[in-house]
Amino acid sequence: MGKKIKYSEAFERDWKFYTNNLDKFSFWGGDVIFEPIHDVNGISAKEFFHKLDSTGMEKMKSKTCSEPKLVADVLRFKKALNFHIKQWSEGYNDCGMPIQEYLEMFSDPPDWVETSFRNQLYKVVKQEMEKWTTEKSSDNISLDKEEISKSNEANPTTDTTDPLIPKPGTSSI
Repeated sequence: MGKKIKYSEAFERDWKFYTNNLDKFSFWGGDVIFEPIHDVNGISAKEFFHKLDSTGMEKMKSKTCSEPKLVADVLRFKKALNFHIKQWSEGYNDCGMPIQEYLEMFSDPPDWVETSFRNQLYKVVKQEMEKWTTEKSSDNISLDKEEISKSNEANPTTDTTDPLIPKPGTSSI
C-alpha cells in the first residue's frame, strides 16, 4: 500500500460535492471527455482526479486508475454543472427560477457553485443590457435622421443653416 495522500480542504470539499451529486446531471453538450486506462493496481479515482485537476489531461492520459468509470463520471458531472450554470443563466429571464431554488437540487454545494451562478448571470445580464442599449441607441439615431428628413421634405423652405453664421451677401450686424 502506498503512502497516504493529504488533500487540501477545498479539494476534499469539491470531491465530496462531485461524487455526492453524480446523479444530478450527465448531459453537458459534448462527447465523452476522458476515461483513464483501467488497472486494478492503478491509483484511486480520487488521486487520479486530483492529479488530473492539478497537472492537466496530457500528463494523465497514459496513467492507470483502479476506478476509471468514477473518474469519467466526475469529469462529466463537472462539465455538466458548468454547462447547466451557463444554460440556467441564459434562460433566467424566461423562467426566473431563483438561485437558491436551483442550489437546493444539490447535496451540500460549496460556496463557489453559487458564486459561479451569480458571475454567469451577471455576464448574461450585462451582455443583454449592452445589446439593448446599443439597439436603442441606434434606433434613436435612425429615428432622428428619419424625422429630420421627413420634416425637410414636408417644409422645404426651412432654413437648416446655423443662425450664428452670417449668410453670404448679408452683413454681420
